[in-house]
Amino acid sequence: MTCDATRSLLTDYVKDELTRPESDNVASHLKICEACRTQEAEIRENFGLLRLAIGPTPAPAPAVWDRINDAVDDLEAAPARVSAWVWRTFAAAAAFLIAASAFSLFGPSDPASTVPVARLERVGEGVAVYRASGGGREAMKPGASLAMGETLTLDPGAAAVFAIDGVGRFRVAGGTTLRMADSRTIELHSGEVIAEIKPSARGFRIVGPQARAVVLGTLFRVCAAGGRTALTVASGAVTFANGEGSIEVHAGYQSTAAAGAAPAAPLELAADAADWDLFASLAPAPLVRLELAAATPGKPVPFTLVLTSDAPTLVESAISERTYVILTLEDPAGARRLVRLSASDLAASCDLPARNGLVSIDRQNRLVLKGQIPALDAPGSWTASALFASGGREESWAGYAESAVEKLEVKR
Repeated sequence: MTCDATRSLLTDYVKDELTRPESDNVASHLKICEACRTQEAEIRENFGLLRLAIGPTPAPAPAVWDRINDAVDDLEAAPARVSAWVWRTFAAAAAFLIAASAFSLFGPSDPASTVPVARLERVGEGVAVYRASGGGREAMKPGASLAMGETLTLDPGAAAVFAIDGVGRFRVAGGTTLRMADSRTIELHSGEVIAEIKPSARGFRIVGPQARAVVLGTLFRVCAAGGRTALTVASGAVTFANGEGSIEVHAGYQSTAAAGAAPAAPLELAADAADWDLFASLAPAPLVRLELAAATPGKPVPFTLVLTSDAPTLVESAISERTYVILTLEDPAGARRLVRLSASDLAASCDLPARNGLVSIDRQNRLVLKGQIPALDAPGSWTASALFASGGREESWAGYAESAVEKLEVKR
């Protein structure tokens, strides 16, 4: 990890806001680089001055914390040649002014653990939503608030929608766990969040286990599962980054990040989903399993997609203009490519009869799609995963569902 990459992450490292791989990479670099250790110590001292200036008073409102964090981020961005006394003087002055404005404009407020940040708006049928802080948890109902530092957990099943005033709204899939780190950051531990962010909330972050998504004003999805964090952008753009690198992902593209590796180069999904209303339905998401047959160089590879769900849900019974399947293939050299499959490429069958083009699936009743991967020429170890996406209609599910990454051996 280079000095420039390390210094760009030092403030978040000090604030303990990095993913675990990022934090480990920064810590490893600090062990061998005295210059970066010196800058880290100065940033920690700056935070100490901020706390000293503010004193042991109740925490200000989230907007004030945003101003404090932004001020310290600006300090970190200053050239490394700025002397330590300039850092300390500037930090003390900033701390004093920010603390003074906090009291003059907002006055004392509730402790951070009780400052409401998000509001639960809708809950899908039959799903339980909980918030937790400390050792206990309690059920949430629409209208309830989520505070800084609290964790939100959904049981498997339907989705829920919550909003942050001035930021946007978020659809959280069943089975998801996330933490409201502050008014500008969500930590996604597992599961899926679809976010619609206002242009004025540029800089809002969703931090997954392997990478973080920084909003540039957009509609996008972040999913943490199977040892990777995946980003799919429907409109706008998102900066996708971790300790190994940073990329910008635009509408109609997807990227993934695994531990210890930079986010993958964005791949075009060849599908414009910007007009999909992903917040209309809170139906449970399908679970996608990819089954691969044996592969021989130069010959198509048969595959099967099996869609089930932890709770009964409606999905499109066949591929249509509002439903598509994309396979992500990675060859033995690490090069990735996407294969989009149309209705003519897939044969669909359902365990239950379809009605009006929709079928109900659950743990026992499936939707099965069969097709073929185009011939793979390079022998060796490939990987493959499948993305099933639907714009939904009526009360059917709308969104993106991905399979786990499966290994595929192409033998001579």
